[in-house]
Amino acid sequence: MIYVILTTTVGDQRAYVQYSGAHRDYLQGLDNQGVLIAAGPFDDHSGGMLLVRAASMSQAIQVAQEAPRVIAGVDRFQVRHWNHEAFDAMALEDELTSESTPLSETLP
Repeated sequence: MIYVILTTTVGDQRAYVQYSGAHRDYLQGLDNQGVLIAAGPFDDHSGGMLLVRAASMSQAIQVAQEAPRVIAGVDRFQVRHWNHEAFDAMALEDELTSESTPLSETLP
């Protein structure tokens, strides 16, 4: 199943930057495990969104809870199951990965 993790930044900018390296490493690990489909911040720096593969809601919540910025109290999160039956999720995944740059080159 695919889940959306929406994050809201509640810490100050210094704390956000302080955990950027750990956050990047965490996302890279999720990507290496085949859990992460896509991730990125919102333009206004109020938070971000992750699309993840998980077997259950509890597993997706665990992914969110283990994020360094969440652990540090810099981000809060909401997890939603994404009902992607309206279209072919594999086509979306192919589109997201076909012209993509490696995750390590896209994160700040």
